[in-house]
Amino acid sequence: MNKRLAVLIIVLFSSRLWGQFIQNESPMDGIAFLVHRGSVLQVDFKLGLISRLNSSGWAITDSFEHLPDPMSNLMHRGPVVNQSPDTTVISFNASGLIYAFTRAGRLKRLDQAFYSGYNNGAIRYFDGQRIWRLGGTGFWQVHDLALYFDPELREWERMPMEPGIVGGFGGVLFSAAAHQAKDRGQLIALVSLGITIKQSKPILHAYEIDLINRRYELLGVSAQNMQGPDVRDLRAFAHYNQWNIIVHDQSLYLSDLLANSLYRTNVKSSTVCAFNGAQGLLLSPQGVHSITSASTLGNSSYSTSFEPWSAFVGSRKPVKIGVIYEESWLSNVRLYWKAIAALLLLVAGLIYLMLRYRQSIPKRELDYAKALSPLAKITLKYLLVQPTESLVSSEELNQVLGIQDKAWDNQRKIRSTILSEIEEKGMHFLGVPSFVERVTDQEDRRIRRYRLKPELREDLAPILKYV
Repeated sequence: MNKRLAVLIIVLFSSRLWGQFIQNESPMDGIAFLVHRGSVLQVDFKLGLISRLNSSGWAITDSFEHLPDPMSNLMHRGPVVNQSPDTTVISFNASGLIYAFTRAGRLKRLDQAFYSGYNNGAIRYFDGQRIWRLGGTGFWQVHDLALYFDPELREWERMPMEPGIVGGFGGVLFSAAAHQAKDRGQLIALVSLGITIKQSKPILHAYEIDLINRRYELLGVSAQNMQGPDVRDLRAFAHYNQWNIIVHDQSLYLSDLLANSLYRTNVKSSTVCAFNGAQGLLLSPQGVHSITSASTLGNSSYSTSFEPWSAFVGSRKPVKIGVIYEESWLSNVRLYWKAIAALLLLVAGLIYLMLRYRQSIPKRELDYAKALSPLAKITLKYLLVQPTESLVSSEELNQVLGIQDKAWDNQRKIRSTILSEIEEKGMHFLGVPSFVERVTDQEDRRIRRYRLKPELREDLAPILKYV
């Protein structure tokens, strides 16, 4: 390896300045935009040119060796510029290429990669020492790999994570803790799981990604029913520390996943966008650069204004409008609240009917007992206290009723009247059909014995306390 390049790589990836980490995602394939020493620069990987923006347009300041087509088009898609106060690196979507932009304003390639297509849609993150690619889609599958660039090998290496995210994921939003060196490698990301990555509006999942302890931990899912845009529609074009800068429906939003908060600013304009070479917002570790263009066919005019991050945020007056993610059970409640409410109402109705029914049973039993004549009460009570399979003879009933001294025909008539009263009033007050069973003696069919039907004894047992 060239000695000067080796020294450059070691310096670039040994940053110890913390507090201002920015990431700009270019809206143009093959062209990256960055701020260097207060100037807005354009790095054109298609033509191998570096240009500086001045009031009249772009002026070429340097050139570099560029890849020939078609490799240039394949490997320079979606440029991402990561900057800390002393480091500027440029990487690409679905490509392993890494470039450094030196303090002298020169572009240096750091990697020896020659492949592309394996990390499309990955979370692209620079922690001050390492460039990371988390998740993404390859040629045939979605994966959950945590890949980092090794500056000594000049290649991408894999770091195993536990537990894995089955099916892989693609990145949507993320916030990283970058204020202190001890927090390096701690981030929270909102991702689309592999099984849903091709859906137009999948439910997104929030994960804590701990690159220090090599762990993924599920925190919840994208929030529902916020007073603002659907979280699933939001995409960041730039990051300042933990902040995501988002434009949706011509409005500027800020999100912080570490604090789980989404903010709407007072900015609403069709000119608010990622810097595209003519106008838009471009971040540097020092703050936010706003570029506007008033170019005409015969004359180009560009204007750049700068604000420190705190002033930029303060002047936009962000207002919190909701959370970004929530626990899965709460999301399900919000998503299916109508079905849940209908189910709860149904359950409540059933409970009410059951309570009313249970409350009505003692009253019906009491009314039934009160309606019985004294002899009918005595007879019913005697039948209730008998064992389930026990049969009561006519002689026993005669003794219970005190009619054993009466003529046989008179005894039969009284017994029949009492038993009929018990059953008729039982049907009237309890809705229970005939429940006195008359059993004929097998040896002498003139003899009858009596009992309560076994299948109804449990239902009739509560009446015992009223008779």
